[in-house]
Amino acid sequence: MKPVKSLIFICLMLVLLQLLSGCSHFEESVFRLELSAARTMVRMVQKSVLVEGKTVSYIERSGQGETMVFVHGFGANKENWLGFVRHIPQAFRVIALDLPGHGESALDFEGPYDVVSMERRLSVALDRMGVKRYHLAGNSMGGLVSLVHANNHPERVISLGLFDSAGIVTPIKNDFFNALDQGQNPLIVSTRKEYDALLTFCFETEPFLPWPARKVMARQHMARSEHYLGMWNTLFSDMDDTPVRRAVSALKLPVLVVWGDRDRILDISCARVLISLISNGTLAIIENCGHVPMVEKPEKTARAYMAFVHGIKG
Repeated sequence: MKPVKSLIFICLMLVLLQLLSGCSHFEESVFRLELSAARTMVRMVQKSVLVEGKTVSYIERSGQGETMVFVHGFGANKENWLGFVRHIPQAFRVIALDLPGHGESALDFEGPYDVVSMERRLSVALDRMGVKRYHLAGNSMGGLVSLVHANNHPERVISLGLFDSAGIVTPIKNDFFNALDQGQNPLIVSTRKEYDALLTFCFETEPFLPWPARKVMARQHMARSEHYLGMWNTLFSDMDDTPVRRAVSALKLPVLVVWGDRDRILDISCARVLISLISNGTLAIIENCGHVPMVEKPEKTARAYMAFVHGIKG
């Protein structure tokens, strides 16, 4: 057998052996390569800063124009924004970060993971990045954290985007809240079946996931079930939304409320309440879309967001 052919044969056998003997490790390696490629496609580079002595991971795309900061939801991560960022003009500097306890940021921050602590750590992280003034947008829990940040630092935030944001409670109980009433939390998963059910809660139409992304992501969620449960109990132990309504009413900056009309986690009635409380607000409904519009309908959501940003008068 010729040397080149022998080398190819050996490589193939090594890959096969790796698949057979350590499938999960091989899948995780492939998944990391896929994430790296996805970041490269949108010219985002992974970086990190220290907050309270712990790592906060983020991805950044350089740009000479204004800065945009994007914050993910509960149990999610910074990569949720990759497809969305593809449709953001290159002139903008873009940052998407993993909140403490999520993604590739440290999981073992001392003290609570309540909204106040989350906002404080977000603020410190942005300071460490040298970001002074920016458009801020968050999805779900990230929307609530972003709202608190905008109230605490109105001099820094140019505009606020609330994408299917947590914090508002309405009389309309959907599938998610019915499950909570029965002692089940679809966002906390310990089996593959529960993870698959989670995706049906999040999306009207599930986005394409290349192999082995779904399997690896399911394992990651399952491994963090206890961590997420503790965080959930800290974040959402009190369902009184009076403070959130007050905070929303106090906003003076431009606010875009974006909502998927088929959201099974936070009913679209929450969007109607939010927009009624905001003095300088714009509402964008993304049709045939679930709880994570920047993932499920990235182009439509980015188009609505950019129309809002371009419409802001300086």
